[in-house]
Amino acid sequence: MTGYCSASGRADLAATALACEALYGLPTGIDFVWLTPLGRLGEAVTGSKLPWNHPVTGREVFNWDSGPCTMLEKLTALGKTVNLTDVEAHRGAIMAYLEVLTPHAMRDPDLRAMLQASGDEMFGVYGHCPEAFKAFLQFYRPLKYGGVLPFALKELVRLHIATLNTCHR
Repeated sequence: MTGYCSASGRADLAATALACEALYGLPTGIDFVWLTPLGRLGEAVTGSKLPWNHPVTGREVFNWDSGPCTMLEKLTALGKTVNLTDVEAHRGAIMAYLEVLTPHAMRDPDLRAMLQASGDEMFGVYGHCPEAFKAFLQFYRPLKYGGVLPFALKELVRLHIATLNTCHR
């Protein structure tokens, strides 16, 4: 949520989910009412404030007029009720958790083969939605392995960013 993660370069849940639904028509099953409260909870837990203009959950992300400026305030203006105390009380139940699929449990043979070849649990996590993950790989692989800069330099920059952000994975 909100980009807090164990590795640099991971996409924010709120922005990604909204893009999947709004731009690509991919249902995520995410109740968007909870995104702003979860963002505030992430700030409280980590002690790290989100930028004021952070996509979707930033405190002033929608501040282009005199109306409500956060998703929570927009939803409240539309008559949706979100109890922040309730969010804190139930945070264990609402925190996202995906089981890491074993090779045997993966239904997609291509991702199963990638998991077996690499041993990277990433394939077991994203194997829950193989179509979306394959589309991501088509986008990501040329960026990671292609282009003008050598792969080794890109990897060194990624590791340096991870170190600056105290990411250990």
